Amino acid sequence: MAITSWPKDAGVSRSWPQLRLYPDGQEETYLTSSGAEGPTPWTLAAVFYGRTQIAGLEPGCRVRLRGMVGIGADGRPAMINPAYDLLG
Repeated sequence: MAITSWPKDAGVSRSWPQLRLYPDGQEETYLTSSGAEGPTPWTLAAVFYGRTQIAGLEPGCRVRLRGMVGIGADGRPAMINPAYDLLG
């Protein structure tokens, strides 16, 4: 996944091995994934604000995300409230 300009419209279909749910009243679901396809390793985060959970979303599930990719506060690529499809 090589993105050379930001923000960029993108679609990603893959298994999401890491799933973090923030406790303490914070209403967001945070997904991270990384890989080594192509010439360089990459990491992508997807943040769903206002959602403490998404039915069917659990570590290791396959999800298709569609939306804008920008640079997150940590300097890595991130999608904020992307459209999603659970693939099973």
